[in-house]
Amino acid sequence: MTTPAARRLRLVIYTVLTGSKEPLGDPLAELEQGREETDLEIGFVCFTDNRALRSPVWEFRYLDDTPLPPEKLSRRPKALPHEYLPDWEYSLYVDNIVRFKRMPRAADLQCA
Repeated sequence: MTTPAARRLRLVIYTVLTGSKEPLGDPLAELEQGREETDLEIGFVCFTDNRALRSPVWEFRYLDDTPLPPEKLSRRPKALPHEYLPDWEYSLYVDNIVRFKRMPRAADLQCA
């Protein structure tokens, strides 16, 4: 009899980029060899009002249904991730220019 595979915890890593003040970064660009393994199910989401952005890493979710200026619009997903990312157990906001040296693991989510 085989045992079912352990369910992996779900972590979404997200960023917000509104307006046109800077380019979108690649969080995996400097991932160290041998450090790309993880025991988490990880997704990458970029909230933006710029439909011209392209990335092999980020899934885009567009923030173009509100009359807020870009500097205020960018604060909503940061302050309310549970409203914007309800399907994920854990969320981690990172600045658009962050680059990981290694992938997060379940042990990183543990706290006292």
